[in-house]
Amino acid sequence: MAAKGRRRSGTAGTRPPPTRGPGGSQRTDLLELFFDLSFVAGLAMTSQKMATELTWTSFVQALLALSTLWAVWVTTTLVTDSYSPRKQPIPFVILAAMFGVMLMAAALPGAFGDHGLIFGGTWAVIIVGRGLVLIWSLRGRQEQERSVRALVWNLGSGSLWVVGGLVPDPEWRLAVWLAALALDYTAYGFRFPIPGRPPLPQYQVTPEHLAERYQQIYILAVGELVLISVLSLGHQSFSVGRLATFVVAFLTAVVL
Repeated sequence: MAAKGRRRSGTAGTRPPPTRGPGGSQRTDLLELFFDLSFVAGLAMTSQKMATELTWTSFVQALLALSTLWAVWVTTTLVTDSYSPRKQPIPFVILAAMFGVMLMAAALPGAFGDHGLIFGGTWAVIIVGRGLVLIWSLRGRQEQERSVRALVWNLGSGSLWVVGGLVPDPEWRLAVWLAALALDYTAYGFRFPIPGRPPLPQYQVTPEHLAERYQQIYILAVGELVLISVLSLGHQSFSVGRLATFVVAFLTAVVL
């Protein structure tokens, strides 16, 4: 009985089993595909911003927004590549990220206006909240160190995202957010370095799963291009110039 009790207590609070372990499924879960839909919404809003505001500043703003949404997708995909999306709390993490991306997409047209705090604050909540959830679910496990280090970096970048959302001047907001985005990409690119601590090992990924995920988001992105082209032409008169643009968009989608 004592042995059973020790065995039972030793398994409590452990992390969800690896998604792509030996003998496990390597296919994408439906919840992951559901999450991709929110990213497509973000792509649509970014395309709309670039089409309606033809300035270099607007281009940089749209590029920053797209890079931020892409960071949400990549980091969430890395989580689902390591942990089962059918085991709590991973479904909660995915759905929270999905809701966050939808909120960021809705706030994107006013991200450098009245909705700055919504856009930047939502990203900060996603990365910090996800870190806290993973640290809790991995308590007592060696894998927890990566989540702890990620949280340290995310607290720094998340603070910049919130501060940027509070800055009233659009140009200064852009500068603060560019610094925050650079911090995010540096953290993940160098695997969350901490002074005085040894570097973390390389990410253990499942090639089959990641290849399928990138293929799926690629198809959805091309599909968004087709959809935007059809909707744009459908709301305008069929002039020679617009038809030529439509043909170019179609050929671009085919080549891609």
